[in-house]
Amino acid sequence: MDRFKVVNDSLGHSFGDQLLIKIGETLTSCLRAGDSVARLGGDDFVILLDEISQPADADLVIERIQQSLTQPTTLEGKKVVITASIGLVLIDPSYNCPEDIIRDAEIAMYHAKLLGKARHAVFNLSMRNRAIARMELENDLRQALENEERLARELRVEFQPIVLLQEETIVGFEALVRWTHPERGPIKPVEFIPVAEETGLIHHLGIWVLREACKQLSIWMKKFPAEKDAPPISVNVN
Repeated sequence: MDRFKVVNDSLGHSFGDQLLIKIGETLTSCLRAGDSVARLGGDDFVILLDEISQPADADLVIERIQQSLTQPTTLEGKKVVITASIGLVLIDPSYNCPEDIIRDAEIAMYHAKLLGKARHAVFNLSMRNRAIARMELENDLRQALENEERLARELRVEFQPIVLLQEETIVGFEALVRWTHPERGPIKPVEFIPVAEETGLIHHLGIWVLREACKQLSIWMKKFPAEKDAPPISVNVN
């Protein structure tokens, strides 16, 4: 379910539990005879569609689910609309255990969320490779943040000047974090910042950037003291 945490945080876990029951009933009503649905945990549900040979065969079921979920659910006098991101995987002889099937369905589901939620995605091997690469990136970033030597060696803060064009003077800086991976080389912020945000590493990273920016600002203030009545140099930290 998309953004289900918002429901729990705003309306309470008891309301969320009742909503999960309603969602389970809605999913059941959308399935064919012989299909199965179960709550996997949290706000995750798993559905087994029988006699499916190609993704198109599942489209009608998925379409019914998405349309049914867009109908407002009324609980305790409150109307709630919840959407779902769905990952679809076709079972073939290459799978040895059900855990692998659920893993790949979950990978496809997260891919659907990245595409904008309230949609479905069909699993392919490139998704698994991206998921593995993302996990490795998370592990490497975590290790770099937890090891002072690696932190100083791999991460750095660059300062982009903010210029007042009319007076041709620098009035401040923006602090930008950069990461040079020991094996992969420079990694773009657009790659590692979302990983840091999703995993909670952004807190540790943010505190470190803030301290580095304050440290550098202190050095500049001592080396280049502001003229009388001039505003002090500032640094913007994202």
